[in-house]
Order: sequence, then structure tokens, then C-alpha cells
Amino acid sequence: MEKAMASLIHGQSGHTKAFLLAAKTRPKEESIPLLFHVLQSSNLWLEAMMMLLWINFSRIKGMASFFEWENDLAKKPEQAVQAVEAYRHFWTAMYSLALAFLELTEQLMLEMANLHRPSPDRRLAEQQVIQVLELLDDLSRFLLRKAEF
Repeated sequence: MEKAMASLIHGQSGHTKAFLLAAKTRPKEESIPLLFHVLQSSNLWLEAMMMLLWINFSRIKGMASFFEWENDLAKKPEQAVQAVEAYRHFWTAMYSLALAFLELTEQLMLEMANLHRPSPDRRLAEQQVIQVLELLDDLSRFLLRKAEF
């Protein structure tokens, strides 16, 4: 499950980076709407991923107390190593995703700052940038909680 979720996260990270590259190669009239679209889809994806991660974490907590995984893994060191590797892969994917989203918000904020006249979508974009940053904050807090568990 950890590996599958890490693959999903790596996919979204690559998707975001591809759109960032596409936006850099297009004229400003096309790049700003493209970045707004990426921002909207990123927000929706982050919300869905948060829900999936929360469901997965709740299952793990419930099963861990039932099966006492810690004692079970102590008897099977090869499975413990695999679990640690899967979790490390997951954290690497999350780090890559966070960097991609931060780059997206940075590029969008630079584009909005360079606009000579206010765009009607500017206020909406500012709210969505804040929402992405808040979701990343929630996600990092959740992952720390998962790591502590």
C-alpha cells in the first residue's frame, strides 16, 4: 500500500513539473491560465490524497493494535526492512511533490506580480495558492503524526 501510494504521489509530482515546464515555454497570455488550471487540479488532488492517506492511516492504527505488528515484525526482520524501505520511498515521493507544489506557487506568484493590470482571476488564484500551502502544511503534519505512530 505504501509503495502504491508513493507511485501515485510520484505521478502527481511529475504531472505538476510537466505543466510547469509547459507554462515556461508558452507566452504569458497562455501560461497564466495554464498555471491557474494546474493549481485548481492540484488542490483537488491534494484533498483526495489527504482523504486516502487518512483512511489508510486509520486502517493501519486499527490493525496494528489488533495484530501487534511491532512484535510480529521483530520476529521477521526481512519484513521490517521492507516496511522501512516502503516508508522511505513514500517520504521521498512526498518531498518531491512538496517541492513541485512550492515551485508551482512560486511561479504563479511571480506571474501574478508581473501583471500590469489586475486579472479577474487573480483573487481566486491567490486564494488557491493559500489553499495549496495550507494543504501542504496539513499533509506534512499528518505525515509527522504517521511517522510518530
